[in-house]
Amino acid sequence: MLVRLIAAAAPTRCRDFLVDTRAPRMRRIAGRRSSRSEIHGRWSHEAFPRLGIGIAVLAVIAPGLVTSAPALDQPISAVKLSLSRSSSGKEKLVFVSKDPAFLFPALGSADEPGTGSPGGALLELGSLAQPVAPALVIPPGVGKPGWRSKDAKADVHKYANSDAPLGPSPVKALTLKQGKSIKVVAKAAGLDLSGAQGAVGIRLVTGSLRNCAFFDASTIRHDEAGRFDARMAAATALVDCTVMVGGAPTTTTTTSSTTTTLVFAPCIGGAGSPACDGSCASQDEHCAQTLDLRTTVNGCSCYPPGVTPCVASSYPTCGGACSGDGVCQAFKVEGGTVCGCVAPGSVCRGIDFSCEAGVCPPGGACTAIQVGTVTRCGCGPP
Repeated sequence: MLVRLIAAAAPTRCRDFLVDTRAPRMRRIAGRRSSRSEIHGRWSHEAFPRLGIGIAVLAVIAPGLVTSAPALDQPISAVKLSLSRSSSGKEKLVFVSKDPAFLFPALGSADEPGTGSPGGALLELGSLAQPVAPALVIPPGVGKPGWRSKDAKADVHKYANSDAPLGPSPVKALTLKQGKSIKVVAKAAGLDLSGAQGAVGIRLVTGSLRNCAFFDASTIRHDEAGRFDARMAAATALVDCTVMVGGAPTTTTTTSSTTTTLVFAPCIGGAGSPACDGSCASQDEHCAQTLDLRTTVNGCSCYPPGVTPCVASSYPTCGGACSGDGVCQAFKVEGGTVCGCVAPGSVCRGIDFSCEAGVCPPGGACTAIQVGTVTRCGCGPP
């Protein structure tokens, strides 16, 4: 549903979204092997229809009836984070945590990375210099390359890909030892390292479990173009794993002691969206399209002079107006972009049909990434 409605809202940018929501194409995509670019974390056009359908289900068909399983967050202490990019372009990431409190995917559970549902893992990084970056994807599957799990005194999940950064993932090795440690070695830095990062957060997602660590200024040993090294991050540096960059500076602008909240009334009569040819109670107002993912997905509202609707604002800034306390958020797929209103405090996340539209860090777009045959929704570069 949403894919068609968004296309109506922004036909010049999102014409590719006109797809049948029964999604025979998606079934074909799910049945084929993902390309290297998809597995390495390209924000794919093919994945977005599921995000659209999931949002439509949540926001339109049965609000309050369909909910996604909440993620379990665990901020952890960490021994080391090392990121590098050489002059020849070779990249490396090493992350080590020995926090026994980290969330371990139980053997045989849906969160098990090798055989669970959806399986696999995501490694996400963000910094003060680059709050949003493409995730490093580790797909599900047992073998070489792939996962193997061991039932022992301390259960273990191990991923190995000796061909990294080629093969199914840029991650070369990932080891999870229950109650002991997490170690990741990748042949991709996860950040562009074009300059000093200031501070770096890292998040490992396995199913519904999210472990995260934050290396603030006090932990940094080297921070320059092409290199970031930090040691001994404290678990208390983050409250949860929703925002990877803890303590990031925020800018608040106050224009007066009174805050004005605009509520845009629906248009009167007319053919509805996308024509939006109805009338408004005030002759000064004009009827225009709106894309609001909190209530109705697509409609027409009355806007006063000088006010630009969110859906009509420029991407990726998406600085247009939303009714009430709504946040104008950027949405992106390969080949199309759009701005839409979401609830403040909502999070862009979920899996397949439980995807939720939400707010991303400044500069990020809410989109979907393909992990094997599963669609994970989250924030990515605009």
